[in-house]
Amino acid sequence: MLKEYLEINKEKLVQALENSEFKNTSSTLWNFYNKCKSIDEAITSIDFQSNFYPCVILLRCQIEHFIVATYIWIQFRITEKDETARVYREEYLIHEVLKRLNYSKSNNISMSSRIAIAFQKILDILTEKEVLKQKDLEQIFIKGNQFDIRKIIKFFDQNLSLKYDNIIKSEKIKNFLEHYNYFSSFVHG
Repeated sequence: MLKEYLEINKEKLVQALENSEFKNTSSTLWNFYNKCKSIDEAITSIDFQSNFYPCVILLRCQIEHFIVATYIWIQFRITEKDETARVYREEYLIHEVLKRLNYSKSNNISMSSRIAIAFQKILDILTEKEVLKQKDLEQIFIKGNQFDIRKIIKFFDQNLSLKYDNIIKSEKIKNFLEHYNYFSSFVHG
C-alpha cells in the first residue's frame, strides 16, 4: 500500500523533498525508502523455496532499515529538528569506519581496502595536528552508537508505548523486532 502510494505520488514527494526545511530528515527517509524498495524488488524476484537463506538475509536487512528509519522519524517527530538525520548522514559513516579501523587494529588485521588505508592516513594526520582530538572521536562514537539496533530497541522500549504510540503503534514495532530477532538468530545461527 505504501509502495503504491509513493509511486503514484512520486513527483509530488520529490517536489516536497526539494522544498523541505528539514532536508536531512526528508533525504534520509527517502533514501531508506529506496533501499527498502530495492530489497523488496530483489526478494520478489527470487524463488523463495530454493533461495530461503538469501531471502532471510534480505528480509533481516530490510527490517533493520525500517527500524533505523522509524527511529529517525520518531526522533524528528519528538524534537521537530533535523539533528538525528544529520548525525546519521554526516557522522554515522565515520563512526562505522572508525569502528572497523579499531576492530582491525585490536585484532592485528591488516587493512587491504584502499578506502580504509586512506581514511587511516587522514585520521592520523588530523589527530597528529590536533585538528581532531580524542574527545572528538569519542563524540563520534557516542553519536553513532545511537543507531545501534540494541540502542534503538531500548529507546523504543522506554518511550514508544508510553508517549509516542500516536506516531507508530508499539505493537507494530514489537512485531518487526520479533522478526528481526528471529532472522538474526537464523542468519547467525
